Amino acid sequence: SQRPDGGWDYTDDPTLKNMPGTTLGTCARKAYAILRTARISGNTYLKQRGLKALEFMNRFRVPRGAQTWEVPLHAPDVLAAANAVIAYLEGFQLTGRQEYLDRAKYWAETSLPFLYLWRAEGRSVMPYGSIPVFGATWYTGTWFGNVVQWNGLELAYSLSKLAIVTGDTTWQHVAQGLVRFGMQLQDYTAAHYPENAGMYPDAFDMTTGEELYHWDLSPELVQRNLLRFQGLDPDISTAIVAAEAGTLYVSAGWPLTAAKMDSSLTISLRPAVADSGWLSVAGVTRPRQVLLGGQALPEVADPDSAHQGWHYSPTGVLFVKIFAQPPEVTVKVTPARGLPVRTEPQWDFNEPDYLEGWLPNMYVDDVRVADGVLSCVSTWIDPYLEGPFGQWSADSFDSLVVVMAVDKGNTGQLFWSRTDEPYFTEPKSVHFALQTDGRFHRIAVPLRGHAEWRGTILRLRLDPTDAEGAHIRIDEIRLTGRATAVQERGAAPRAFALSRAFPNPFNPDTQFVCELPRPARLRVSVYDVLGREVARLAEKQFPAGRHRFRWDGRAEDGRQLPSGVYVVRVRAQASDGKTWQQQRKVVLLR
Repeated sequence: SQRPDGGWDYTDDPTLKNMPGTTLGTCARKAYAILRTARISGNTYLKQRGLKALEFMNRFRVPRGAQTWEVPLHAPDVLAAANAVIAYLEGFQLTGRQEYLDRAKYWAETSLPFLYLWRAEGRSVMPYGSIPVFGATWYTGTWFGNVVQWNGLELAYSLSKLAIVTGDTTWQHVAQGLVRFGMQLQDYTAAHYPENAGMYPDAFDMTTGEELYHWDLSPELVQRNLLRFQGLDPDISTAIVAAEAGTLYVSAGWPLTAAKMDSSLTISLRPAVADSGWLSVAGVTRPRQVLLGGQALPEVADPDSAHQGWHYSPTGVLFVKIFAQPPEVTVKVTPARGLPVRTEPQWDFNEPDYLEGWLPNMYVDDVRVADGVLSCVSTWIDPYLEGPFGQWSADSFDSLVVVMAVDKGNTGQLFWSRTDEPYFTEPKSVHFALQTDGRFHRIAVPLRGHAEWRGTILRLRLDPTDAEGAHIRIDEIRLTGRATAVQERGAAPRAFALSRAFPNPFNPDTQFVCELPRPARLRVSVYDVLGREVARLAEKQFPAGRHRFRWDGRAEDGRQLPSGVYVVRVRAQASDGKTWQQQRKVVLLR
């Protein structure tokens, strides 16, 4: 439901949409959920979309519209501020970018006008009560003078996290005041409704000192904050660790006190009580062993039923189940190497037991990756695997190449989804014929010219056969015919130029930059020594500027070309008919 610009549309009651567009409140909680999941899973697509949401949210100055199940969209809203604080803190943890921390502090400051920071005479329960919105339910029931403290408890949790990150005890003081007010409301409920002792009123009238109506809430939010104040945050804690070839995302249900990396990964945990629990390491290659306190843990196929052990998932996540005892537990993963992050739509399955984001969704069994091949068996006539999320311009790709061996069936099928239609449908698909001799064949599925191959491609789905009981082996999947052009920042060049390729000689790919002094249509082609065009990297309109291209040493149909000398030739034509042309030699070494 996220728009390409990073925001979300308002989808609640249309009678409450009394202003155009969207608000901080419609975006912040969703951004937090996406970024929190990215933090735990290490998923680069989720990280990208979550950060895009934060960039979109930068346009807002007033916290509005987080409780539009009953309050108009325009109403200033303390819950929107609370959600924005925690969303920007997630962005800061993922990236370390100061601007996200600054925005978290800004939204914390916008929450203060909603709080009673003073005490009226004769009012024992008043300081740090939180007004939910500066508005009214259904335009009639005003919230001025009325407190909804579950909003304040959500804010307390966000502010206590902010206090830890910034070291500013002021925010911790405010958070404690908010929780103290919530506990005073618990006393009110215990006195008036002993059977509900421990709960607190949903709404409290500050003018009468009584509940606004009778509806008591669970004390979960109070308890969550009290644990947070004691350093026992019930949220999953994460450490992000740089490793060889990638980044590791270490997460646990206990507080993480350290995660250190050499050839192994050493994780220190601080459990509050003796208990069984989990930790995960996302983005890691398959380890040789996992140690708990110096003792080797067994590798287990079903970690849920095991007392202790570790399990490596083909999604690239290591799961470790342990019985942890206070005061500290140490887990060592050896060796620990990061998985390379793939941003281009190409998958070669060279890492053992790692599916590279491809997931067996339906009627596929015995899935494994070994010796550079993904293998599986179909259990019905409509098996399929879904690829990882990405955002790839359809204009940049001509075809999909899959190197595959199948021993049964007649046809396969490729589906795709787009950002404007984020689901698979029959019109967005292409059938292709199979050779079912059990040998590897390179299958090129043409895409350019298909009416639905347009816009931004979100995800691929591969149906490798239409037969039950087929043995399937996939060596490689990739989209080919890429323009692979990235416009670099800076002022427009003064003259047309083509840089030298780097690296050169190269393997597996090389890059070069074309400088355009004005907008022009570019044709970027690669020729062999006989003058034959073997690949066309781009043929479309480009704006003025510096454009970086990458060539991966493959032909137009996705074949790996042999070692040799090749010529990269760039031809540009401006709208006034003026043309430029230049070429560079490159040497491919296999």
